[in-house]
Amino acid sequence: MRFSIHGDSHVNPFKINDPAIAGRPNPFHIPEYISAQHRFATDADQIAVYTYTSSTAIGLDSSSSENGSGARIFANVQQELAEGAETLAFCFGRVDLDFVYPYKRIIQGSDLNLAQFAGLSRANYLSFLLRLEERVVKGRARIVVLGLPAPILPPEDMAHFVWNDSIRQHIANANGVLNDDIGRPPADTDKARLIETIAPLSVRTQASVALNQALAYECGACGFGFVDLDATMVDTANGTVRPDFVAGRDHHAYPQALGPLWLQLLRTSVGFAA
Repeated sequence: MRFSIHGDSHVNPFKINDPAIAGRPNPFHIPEYISAQHRFATDADQIAVYTYTSSTAIGLDSSSSENGSGARIFANVQQELAEGAETLAFCFGRVDLDFVYPYKRIIQGSDLNLAQFAGLSRANYLSFLLRLEERVVKGRARIVVLGLPAPILPPEDMAHFVWNDSIRQHIANANGVLNDDIGRPPADTDKARLIETIAPLSVRTQASVALNQALAYECGACGFGFVDLDATMVDTANGTVRPDFVAGRDHHAYPQALGPLWLQLLRTSVGFAA
């Protein structure tokens, strides 16, 4: 099976299935792991993983998105189809809930609740995928949406990632805005306020689950496949990510544990169970 996988940095665990990377310590410092594009082969599959770091679901369908991920996906998918890709998998949306939403609450004063914002993100995401199917894919490969991985960190730890200049790039990719006046938390906003703005882990988990449920339903209506990545990560007893998948205080999950499981879920979803 030839897979072409596209997403923000949360798709990187798929690269662990590359025999040249598997088993090496600290993949977060391996160039191939953090690269924007990585191709490899397993015994059964040809896999290409495209990482659009900091890209948002809500910005994919926006022509003003600063990093142009939507246009890059169109070009990359055209190339992948020419090379025989059979399954096109997409995973976006975690950045929206973890980075963009707190920004909108603090800087723009948005009164949208998390569920409302997630709905806007989902609508833009599906609009983009439908346009991709209509204009580029045209039935030549199957589109599969990978559900958002569950959030991992509590507000006080998540604030460490949101409260720095990286938020500027995340927001620019969603809104087409990148300047010191709009793309940066105001100087008089302290970290305690940010922690209060980031919803508790249980609330963010519920929002993620609800978004995945809505995505699964709407993907069915659109003719897209859907894979619930949380099925491998979440402890059903308490609804949070299992400790063996937590990579310290990083907001990405532990890739060595997830990579093989996620690939197996994707293969099963298209009828190629091992």
